Amino acid sequence: MKASTSLAKRLRLSLIVLGVLNVIVMLVAVDMAYEDMKAGLMEVELKEERTVLQEVIRREGSLRAWNTANLTTAFMPDDASAQELPEVFQEVEIPYSGEVSHKGDLFLVTTERLRDPAGTLYLAQDITTLRDRERRFQLALVGIALLMLGLTFLFAHLGAAHLVRPLKRLTHQIRHITPGNFMPRLSTRYREAEYVDISLTFNRFLEALETHVQREKTMLAMAGHELRTP
Repeated sequence: MKASTSLAKRLRLSLIVLGVLNVIVMLVAVDMAYEDMKAGLMEVELKEERTVLQEVIRREGSLRAWNTANLTTAFMPDDASAQELPEVFQEVEIPYSGEVSHKGDLFLVTTERLRDPAGTLYLAQDITTLRDRERRFQLALVGIALLMLGLTFLFAHLGAAHLVRPLKRLTHQIRHITPGNFMPRLSTRYREAEYVDISLTFNRFLEALETHVQREKTMLAMAGHELRTP
């Protein structure tokens, strides 16, 4: 009866599945570490900006917007109109912390209520460049993942063939053994201890079989002699 599948295919499939799982775990771990690092760095930077701005607001206490290369900030007292805010803050909830897309650019926006003086502090950090870098980083990750998957398929094929090759050699030797008085023994020159054990066990079986065959022949010869001799 023909087997439904071969050991080589099962080994190859197992190695491929293991490799794919390793790639997935690597991608998830790297992405999580990157996102955590990015969020931590931006949070520290915004926290420092908030500390400085709160000191300025306490001194001035009126609506004012500050703009730098990557940062837009504003303070709106409770009695001021929201229409005076920069456009990026117009539809942002209070409190809020998250990404906001505005005119094709991406901003990390935070809003915070202040008590002294009473009002709302708005901060928007332009992270468009960071987003573009993140996309390039993700593309690089995809390229690395595809390369690793290709190597996984290659190593799975070569690894399965390497593991099965001694077994095929052992099977070939057994298949070409002709029953008789002096049957050739299997080679025990394998690096893998399991194949050496199989060869030694089968050789002991051949020795026992030869002894049994020799005993049967001796008994038949004796019986023939008894029949020929009155």
